[in-house]
Amino acid sequence: MLFRKSRDGFESRIREQTAVLEKTRQALQNEMAAHRRTQNALEESERKHQLLEAALTGWENKYGAMKDTMNEMTSRLEHAQSMEALGALAGGIAHDFKNILSPIMMYAGMASMEIPAQDPLHSHMDQIIKAGNRADALVRQLLLFSRQNHSEPGPLMIRPILKETLKWLRFSIPAAIRIKQSIEVESDMVPADPVRMHRLLTNLFTHVIERMGHKGGILNVGLMDADSESLKRHPDLIPERSYLKLTVSDAGTGMESEVPAQLFEPYAPPKNAAGLRLAAVHDIVKQLSGAVFINSAPEKGATFEIFFPKIKTDGSKDAGRREPPPKGHERILFIDDDVMVADAAKIMFESLGYRVHKATSSVAALAAFKESPLNFDLVITDRVMPDMAGEDLCREFVRIRPDIPIILCTGGDEMINEEIAEEIGIQAFFIKPIAIHKTALTIRRLLDQQRNKNGKDPHHR
Repeated sequence: MLFRKSRDGFESRIREQTAVLEKTRQALQNEMAAHRRTQNALEESERKHQLLEAALTGWENKYGAMKDTMNEMTSRLEHAQSMEALGALAGGIAHDFKNILSPIMMYAGMASMEIPAQDPLHSHMDQIIKAGNRADALVRQLLLFSRQNHSEPGPLMIRPILKETLKWLRFSIPAAIRIKQSIEVESDMVPADPVRMHRLLTNLFTHVIERMGHKGGILNVGLMDADSESLKRHPDLIPERSYLKLTVSDAGTGMESEVPAQLFEPYAPPKNAAGLRLAAVHDIVKQLSGAVFINSAPEKGATFEIFFPKIKTDGSKDAGRREPPPKGHERILFIDDDVMVADAAKIMFESLGYRVHKATSSVAALAAFKESPLNFDLVITDRVMPDMAGEDLCREFVRIRPDIPIILCTGGDEMINEEIAEEIGIQAFFIKPIAIHKTALTIRRLLDQQRNKNGKDPHHR
């Protein structure tokens, strides 16, 4: 009996303990489930945190790229503004230099006419005129550059731009690189504009110098007439045409034979500034109706050959200057606000037999013409003047006397199209500096046309 009670009490305690253990187990399971939920939540939170960090990193990269782009655009804008200011300065200097050059050319032309051909001074005067023509060509290129845009390709001397580019290049290249140039042409006129030509040369030389690196060597630059063998090797060239050939040879590492054909593709590997530079070179050469080729081999450097179509110069021009300029007796009204130009023009035209009334003010010139419009057979006026521009002055002259022949003098930076010139009444243009022979021929042609139109010379005294 006692044993049964003991057993029942023991079983009761076992059941109680079992119930407690079951409750503990349930509590542990619940706690573990809660822990797993917490762990899952933490893992989900960590995953979201990582996604957020990745998104932030992406935005930071995009912001950095946008900031770099904005900095680059700001830099380009500042550069464009600097170039615009430089262009305006260059244009102003070029205009002033044209006015300085005009009296030099006029007085030299008159002196050359007066000095006997066998006198050594005659040859000296001719050299002054030739130097003046070269200076005039440089000023024309400076005026084109001052516009800072791509004008229509016109006659351009490539030699001065090439020399100037190489001159400035020497200040920025590594000391280990030496430039050796060979220019073997007398006629270097090509159809181009100086802005694009300067971009072409700068991009090409920058690429070549980067390939040479700091190990140095000789950078050979040559300008010559393309021979027939060169034209035969390149089917893109027209054999019947004359070309100038620019060669640039470096002492770089060279390249495999299949690489040169890819160099002019802007997005071909490697996608870097070098590819864009050469693509720009290729595009500009094509715009100028030229061609570019590369010869290269590993460890033997590379040679760039660029062909430009030549413009044939009239060899009879200088010879024609030996002929005396035509003369006349008519009356000319000459207007220019530059006193030196006006004085030189008056002396030059009077040396040709004309009677000249000079004016250094557009207002004074208009007053003189209004007072006696029939006292003048021809008007020559500058375009850029204070008080009244040349075009407006021409309109007033034509309004007063519709049949008056008018010549407009310009610096050559911006010509008036034929429709506007005809509307204003302008029959011819002089581009400064004023040269005696060409000027005399134009004046004589217009006066003769006017006389033939009238059937007589109504103002001849």
